[in-house]
Amino acid sequence: MEGLEHPLQQRKKTKQFENQNLNKIGQEQIDALDAAVRAVVSAGTFLQNLKPQDRSRGARLGKRNEPFAARALVLAKQDARLVARQLAVEDIEAAKSRRETLLALSSLLAHVKQGVDDTALLFGSEFYGSALAVYETAKRFGPGAGHEELLGELRALKKRRPKKPTAPPLAPTPAENLPMV
Repeated sequence: MEGLEHPLQQRKKTKQFENQNLNKIGQEQIDALDAAVRAVVSAGTFLQNLKPQDRSRGARLGKRNEPFAARALVLAKQDARLVARQLAVEDIEAAKSRRETLLALSSLLAHVKQGVDDTALLFGSEFYGSALAVYETAKRFGPGAGHEELLGELRALKKRRPKKPTAPPLAPTPAENLPMV
């Protein structure tokens, strides 16, 4: 039919993420990432999973307390007599070093997770956009081709979107209740 453009071609012109080239990402790459993540998970069996209440009770070493802890370590190195018997300066230094290494790993893993989330979003967008193109084409050219039942099901699924809740009107402020003079 002349004059009608295939919906998939229309969608590609206005594609939301046209800078992303998803075609270059193969299943082999995803499988390799999956294997690497599973290796990290198995290597991280020593990692602790605290309950929220335990997390809030734990000592916090943040930006405010880190200089304090670092200076206390300097003091402990200068005079080992200040270190409690059950501790050793080497153990304190090891805890500091391990914490720094784990924080660097955490940052790296957060970056990888964000990349995985963003790539999944792009593939999801591509998947849904393609599905919409198929639906639009079927609506235009599909009637009478024996797909009425499936088209009806797709139409019903598409209409099932939850409606955005409307906010209740705001109560007038006391200043709005004053008569105008």
